[in-house]
Amino acid sequence: MIDPTPTANTVFEWFNKYQAVAIWLEGIALILIFIWDRIDARDAQEESNKHLLVFQEQAEASQKPVVVLMCVARSDESGQVMERLAQKHVPQAGRLATVPTTGNFIIKNIGTGPALNLSFDFAPIELKPDTDDSDPRRYARRFPYLVPRDEFVAPISPANVMVFDYKFTAYYESLSGKKYLTEMVLHGRSEVTVVLRDDWIFKTL
Repeated sequence: MIDPTPTANTVFEWFNKYQAVAIWLEGIALILIFIWDRIDARDAQEESNKHLLVFQEQAEASQKPVVVLMCVARSDESGQVMERLAQKHVPQAGRLATVPTTGNFIIKNIGTGPALNLSFDFAPIELKPDTDDSDPRRYARRFPYLVPRDEFVAPISPANVMVFDYKFTAYYESLSGKKYLTEMVLHGRSEVTVVLRDDWIFKTL
């Protein structure tokens, strides 16, 4: 009668005979484990990047500057403006506000964070971007910062816009270093009334 229980010699002979196959199968298993580990790590990294992006967007929204010319035909409430910007809708303005004593326009930060390294420019829209700053029709200024809700008097008034339509262009940064651009085209209707010719532009650079 044959004993079905394998002896140590039988097991050794079997492993010795199929040793190459065992090594080959072990190699395949290791490769599959490595591939699965890489796929799992990539998925985890993508998910982590998505969470990080959401966090960065939320943090940026809490400190986003929006520099504009003040208007009297719409509300400048920061919450409403930020909500519309988040929905990719740039608020439409109407008649521009002016300082009662001088008649000059008013520049204001209606965002939720300070505008750093602010540089702005008033120039006739017919002027090319590379036109010398010494052109008497151009008014350019620089400021280190403009805190939220703060404002200051612009260097021009409606009288300057009677002959040429002007473009107000402002470049600035948030606390995170993200760069922003505001563009508003001014159309003079009288010596005291100026309106925005088109919806104003606000975007990230």
